[in-house]
Amino acid sequence: MEGSSKGLRKGAWTAEEDSLLKQCIDKYGEGKWHQVPLRAGLNRCRKSCRLRWLNYLKPSIKRGRFSSDEVDLLLRLHKLLGNRWSLIAGRLPGRTANDVKNYWNTHLKESQEADAIVPEETTTEQGATLGFDLEQLWSLFDGETVELD
Repeated sequence: MEGSSKGLRKGAWTAEEDSLLKQCIDKYGEGKWHQVPLRAGLNRCRKSCRLRWLNYLKPSIKRGRFSSDEVDLLLRLHKLLGNRWSLIAGRLPGRTANDVKNYWNTHLKESQEADAIVPEETTTEQGATLGFDLEQLWSLFDGETVELD
């Protein structure tokens, strides 16, 4: 599938392209994505190379089913952060934002909307009632600043 005016390849990646990208990252490391296609000998744009690495090829990516602990944490974090998949994935080691989003949309979204599950309630210092343990969730962020809408 040849593409745009620059002649960059689009569409599915081949096993050969995956291998070239892995070899390039092994040799030069992550980053400087503008140099990766040339160094790897790929006819792909830098964004495509970056996303392929981060979402599919990176060795630290965890594959397979989500554990019950991961699902529980995902539910709690989603109540706190909404659809901020990158922030949520940052608290699920080895899971990408894309994996977390896809899991939510295929396994949890409809059941959460239909069931309207109400977890244990806690009360803040200001007296607001929340449907989860806010202190426990915030402890996951180790003092990081998280902007909530």
